[in-house]
Amino acid sequence: MLPVGLALGVVACGGGAEEQPPPELIADPPAGAGFLAGAGLADYDRGVAFVQAGHYAEAVPYFDRVLQVQPDNVLAEYWRAVARERIGDRQGAEEGYQRSLTLDGNLYDAAVSLGKLYLADPPRPANAVVVLTQAVHMRPSDPEIRVLLAHAYRVSGDFLNATIHFRQAIASGGGGHIHYAFGEMLFAGEKYPEAAAQLSLALPQFRSDAAALAAIGKMLQKCSAWESCIEAYSGALALKADEPDWHVRRGICRMGQPDLEAAKEDFRQALKLDKTFAPAHFFLGRALLQQKRKAEAAQELEQAVIYGRGTSIEQKARDEAALLYQSVAP
Repeated sequence: MLPVGLALGVVACGGGAEEQPPPELIADPPAGAGFLAGAGLADYDRGVAFVQAGHYAEAVPYFDRVLQVQPDNVLAEYWRAVARERIGDRQGAEEGYQRSLTLDGNLYDAAVSLGKLYLADPPRPANAVVVLTQAVHMRPSDPEIRVLLAHAYRVSGDFLNATIHFRQAIASGGGGHIHYAFGEMLFAGEKYPEAAAQLSLALPQFRSDAAALAAIGKMLQKCSAWESCIEAYSGALALKADEPDWHVRRGICRMGQPDLEAAKEDFRQALKLDKTFAPAHFFLGRALLQQKRKAEAAQELEQAVIYGRGTSIEQKARDEAALLYQSVAP
């Protein structure tokens, strides 16, 4: 599963989740959100400046000094948590985000950051659901927070609520990466028609990413969504034409339409790139068999046996060849 990857932006798909960076830093903290003028002001400003410059370790002592004077300064607590997360102090960051939310239960960035920490490996999806639900209540029309909550439900095994929040994210104007994350979840659950619909809608989002298009194409192939599968692999091959496996997979989808002539062209193109590529020989043999060109099919299946030795293709080619020879036996 794209993890929170194509999945959280792209939301990750699969059972786990990759640790995500905290939200984008802001130049000017919102007025009235816990900042207290007076003592500690200079230290606070210096701390924020260090965070924004990427000097996270240097920022922490400044926030420490602010909080010694102003222990309930929620923004100092939040920015210190951001700095701690960036230097790898996950426990300190988690405690800081939690305390920020205790001081101000409407601090959206703290809720999102804490939710992402809970989804990082090893994930704690139940905790993530609680805090991300809080964030959704703050910004119910934000599709990105809906996706995070959907992912938390997915990791927890609650696919019904994950589906609800994916659909709400899409209804709120979410983009192709959300269709991908939702489609990948449906695919993992073997809901192939629904998965194909979402994955097809995701294709425009990845038109400049050959590997992503090929990954989507592979799922669409399994879903028997032939037209969208061909679109995905055609897009991938337009960007990177030297992948024999992609030619073969597009050819398989063309066989599914069926368009045997176009399929054979794909298999032959794969063999131009790699004459030893056993799957291309095997599927070319199958396409020729469907056209009743048995002698040519037999030659291709023999090549698949030779070049596929020790793989599943060898056995498949032997089985096809045995049926072919039986059909022509006197």
